[in-house]
Formats: sequence, structure tokens, C-alpha cells
Amino acid sequence: MPHRPCGLATPVCLLGGFATLLYACGGDQTTDSASAGDPTTSADTTTSATTDDPPPTTGAATSSFTSSSASSSSSASTGADTDTTSTTDAEPALEIAHGVRLTRVTATQGVQTELVRDGIEVPASEYAVALISRRRTVLRADWSLHAGFIPRPLIGRLTLWTPEGDIHVDTSEVTVDGPSNDGDLTKTFAWQLPPELVRPGMEYRIEAFEADPALATGDISDPPPVLPLSGRGTLVVEDNPMMIRVELIPIKHVFNGMTCMPEIGEADVTAMRQWIEQHNPVEQADIFVGEPMEYTESIGMSDGGFVPILTELGKRRALAKPPPNLYYYGLLDSCDEYPPGLLGQAYGIPDEPSMNLGFQRIATGRYLGSGVAARDTFVHEIGHTQGRYHVRCSGGEAGTDNAYPYPNGRIGGWGYGIHDTQLRSPTGYRDYMSYCNTSFVSDYGWQQTYTHIRELSSWDAAGPLAQGAPLLVGTIDEGGHATFWTTHGQVPQRGRGPGIGVEFDTGQQVLTLPASVTEIPDSQAHAIAVALPAQWSAVTQLRLKVAGQPDVVAVRSAVTELHASP
Repeated sequence: MPHRPCGLATPVCLLGGFATLLYACGGDQTTDSASAGDPTTSADTTTSATTDDPPPTTGAATSSFTSSSASSSSSASTGADTDTTSTTDAEPALEIAHGVRLTRVTATQGVQTELVRDGIEVPASEYAVALISRRRTVLRADWSLHAGFIPRPLIGRLTLWTPEGDIHVDTSEVTVDGPSNDGDLTKTFAWQLPPELVRPGMEYRIEAFEADPALATGDISDPPPVLPLSGRGTLVVEDNPMMIRVELIPIKHVFNGMTCMPEIGEADVTAMRQWIEQHNPVEQADIFVGEPMEYTESIGMSDGGFVPILTELGKRRALAKPPPNLYYYGLLDSCDEYPPGLLGQAYGIPDEPSMNLGFQRIATGRYLGSGVAARDTFVHEIGHTQGRYHVRCSGGEAGTDNAYPYPNGRIGGWGYGIHDTQLRSPTGYRDYMSYCNTSFVSDYGWQQTYTHIRELSSWDAAGPLAQGAPLLVGTIDEGGHATFWTTHGQVPQRGRGPGIGVEFDTGQQVLTLPASVTEIPDSQAHAIAVALPAQWSAVTQLRLKVAGQPDVVAVRSAVTELHASP
């Protein structure tokens, strides 16, 4: 295949000739939360200003690509493995770059991790986060300069070898005029790999050459500018299916003679899909719009916030019995405003990625007129249903994760959006589970959701799935009013304790079973779960008992029974 210039307006070179991955080659884009605009129509951007760091700079770069299953030698020797691509147009010989050494290689699928440090490959066990297959990945190479280096353009060349023996080559030309810098894509060599090339067994090598040999000054470093120093490196990626599936449920609010419901278009779904893909270790997200759910009570004056809506979503899920790895997310367009300060809520925070905790994978949030406006809350609330707690930043977060490793909610390492191609500063951005603006995912959060997503994704190939045991679940608002329904699942470990149980009264005997009572995030309300007793058909009344709290009593006829529905 002859060279195919990509004509990028971004300093990330596009590997593989896959000309649909970046804006300048006709691909999709989004903007950062702090930027206005629809992600499906915005101009290409590369970096974003931060609050604590100077704004990273931007700049153009050129790239070319060739691929072949054969190989021939067409470059100046670097002392490393030098076979390159055979093409219909002969590759001109390149001169090794003078006065520069390559020092480090990083990979970023959202969160940056080192692959090569001081010329030596980093063991996969020391990666900052696990890398996954079939996801866009940015490789970057840093340099150090000899004293007296004369600023000039240099070419970084990335060669990839697939397990089948195919060879892919791409070049990144940048003007080298100072130290490399993680905060600026033009201050490193950089390539974006398409998902097709990110899989186990892929090997790589990076070399630096002179763009114009007439400008070269100084000596060639010893060892020469090639990484890793041993010749070829291996990108270690996990080969697990990594998916997330979310059903967006428009809430049809019928109140005071008005009907209010989000109008969710394809561009809105795309914006929300891209945002959750950028923040989660997934190959892709399956986001689709379900049937509307009607709600006829006040939203703006609700003492329970969005808890009554979560209750109705929980009943809908119990009736529908969807796959346990499907998330429900209600989108709100209220006829009577909203409780002050409330953007969204999740029903629960599962304490493990279990099939039998599917009833907790429910959340809701404001739509605010578009998928772009809704996407930050969407990612935050789905984060709760993936087992994540709040991250302390603004000081207003309740129920925070005390193990979070970075102060003030900072993300701790460089981040990169695979759709909007923006860099995120370690100190200028906060974890998306905080209440602070200018948020992204931390390496800590990435690894937390990785384990969760890997387990849920594995169920799609598991065949018929057990529904779990009959379960009584419910919500209790801060005033003590309870709503109960039945479903299938298991009682979570979190929220259990001495003195927490439900008494089931049959008229002949009282059966006491241990229960779980947990706070619903962003509220003073609680969720309850308890196994249904074998004598459920004879129960006339139930009583929730929590030590030190008033008992909550309900008659059997007030429970919505959905566990036995077809």
C-alpha cells in the first residue's frame, strides 16, 4: 500500500490509515465538560486548560502510514531490529536523529501508564492501570536533548508487528525545541492506534530520525534514539470482553395539566455514549433509549428528591427482568422544577459485581435539554451503580471513599479523551465521582470500574442466568415513609449488622430475617433488602427493625409483588 497522508489538524498521528478516527480525517468528536457545544459537531481539539497548570499548547503534526505482511530494510541502522514495511513506493532512507535520546514510552486509553522507562520495558504488573484490547490507544515517546541541541523538526517512527506477521508503520513529525512535556502533544511523538491493532501479541518499536539531514548537528547518542533498547517491545493488553449496556428511560412527567418528557435524539445518545466510553475501560458502550415511564407526582416539591422515581424504576426492572448487567438510567424533564441542588441519584452502590445485585443498577438524573448537558451526571450516577463512592473535593460530598489516594479529588495522572482528543492535567482535573467541575477519571477510579466491568461483561457468554432468590426490597424516605416491592436477587452484605432485620408476621408466628439497610446516595433516604420467607403467602404484616430507629411497619397488601410475574 502506498503512503496515505492523514492530514491531521491534531498532533496525535493516526496509525493504520483508519481515516475515520479523528476529526481531520472525518471522525467523531466531543468537547470537554467545560466547553460548550454538541460533541457530534464540535471542531477538533487537542488539549484543555486547567485550573492549577498553565494551558497546554497545541500544534499540527504530519503522519504517514504504510502496512504490509512483508518486510524490507529501508532505514538507517539504529542498532536495533530494523525491518520495516515493504510498499509499492520505496521508502526513502532516513538518517538517525542527532543530539537526542528517547527515554520513555507511555500508553493512554484514558489514563496514562508507562510502557518503557529509561529505555527498559516496564513489567505489566507495574502498569498504572490494566490495558484492554480493542480500544483506541495513544502511544507517546519522550526525549532528552544533548547540550547545544539546535531546534528543528524530527520524525518519530512507530512500527507495529501483529501476531499474524503484518507490519504497520506511522510517522510523527514534530518541531523539537525543548524538553518533552506530558502536557502538550506537540512536545512528544504521539500516535493514536485504532482498536483493531490493540490486542494481545502486538509488538512495537519507536525510532527518531532527522526530518532534514542538512539541519542535523551533534553526535548520535549511544545508545541511539530507539525504544525499547532491546529492539521490540510488547504491548501487554488484557483480552477480556469489556462492555457496558445502559437503557435510557425517558420519564414522562404528567403533572398539573402538563406533560414534560425529554426528546432524546441520536446525537444525544452519541454524546452520552462517548462520554461514558471516555471515562470507563470499555471497548464500547451500548446505550439505547427504552420506552418512556410515566410519573404523575411532583418532582420539584418532593421531600425524597428523586427517590420516588428510583422506586418506580425499581418496580419496572423487577417486572421486566432484564439481563443483570443492564443498567437503567431515567432521564428527567420536570414539569415543576427540581429539588434544589439535586442533579441525579442512584438507587444503590453494589458491594460486589454480582448477578444477583442487578436490582441495584438503577439511577436517574436531569436531562437539561441535551445529551451534552446530561452526560456528566450520567457518568457520575452510573459510577455509583458500578460500586464507586464519592470522592472528596468540594467538601459537599457525603459518603466518600476514604481510600482515594490523591488530595482534593485530583486525578493523579495524565488523562486523555479517546473521542475528543483532549489531555487532562493530573492536578487541574478532579475525579468524576467528586462534586468539583472540570472532572475526568483517575487511575484509581479506572481500576475500580475495570474489575466491575470485566465481571459484568463476562455474563453475556454465560448462557441462561439465574434470577436469584425471591427478595423484598424497598425505599424509605427521610420521613420514614416506606414503599416495598418484590424481585429476585440477594441481600447485599453492605448495610447488614446487629439489630437490623425484618419481622414477618403470619398471624401464627413471627419470622425474623436479617436485612440490609443502606443510604441512597445524595439523600437521607434508605434502601432495604431482605429475603422473602418461605411462608410469604401467609404473611399479613412486616416490620423493619433497626436498632435505635423507629420501626417501619407495612401491611402485606401494600407490597407490590413482582417476583412471580412472567
